[in-house]
Amino acid sequence: MRVCVISGQSGIGKDTVISYLSEFKRFPSFTTRPIREGEIDGVNYHFVSRQEFLNEKKHGRLLDCISISGYLYGFPIEDFLEQEGNYALNLVVYSGLAVRRLIYQAKLFYLTFPDKNTQIERLKKRGMSDYEIGVRLRDDPNEDKAPSFYDREIVNHNSFQTAMQIAKEMRYDTPSYPRVGKKRFDGRRLPIFRGNQDCYWDG
Repeated sequence: MRVCVISGQSGIGKDTVISYLSEFKRFPSFTTRPIREGEIDGVNYHFVSRQEFLNEKKHGRLLDCISISGYLYGFPIEDFLEQEGNYALNLVVYSGLAVRRLIYQAKLFYLTFPDKNTQIERLKKRGMSDYEIGVRLRDDPNEDKAPSFYDREIVNHNSFQTAMQIAKEMRYDTPSYPRVGKKRFDGRRLPIFRGNQDCYWDG
């Protein structure tokens, strides 16, 4: 099993990079945001209602709880720890740190923009209004540079080339192993507070 975490600010192209990593499977998070054109439920994300999300959280099946622009995001860690194979995960920075605490030798990559204007232009291409872009930039839990606990920072000029760089590094990397099994996971959750009463940080 090999696990890599791909993080970075909104619009950086994390999902596009992951789509080029043919040797790695996706493992989608849960989200309460609406599905976008071209996305597939159960592939890009598990698109659920707020109540369904909170039920997953209540039963301890989520690693984290992120609130971005009023929508909730959470990674189903219990289900993931039962998987085999190679996986590329789209996660925010502190969720990436939580994965590293749980999975031995998981590798963390942080994608950055060449400049702020590039980020704004990419968000506009998604059809977002100036107001929506302002809210997204305000609420984005990722910074414009990699935190110290990430293994590599990559300026994403081209998503395909970025993916090939990640694939090359992962191909010769040490396999990843879970530190804990499903039965031992309860009580080690690391939910993240992002300004929402339903999300909190106790790690």
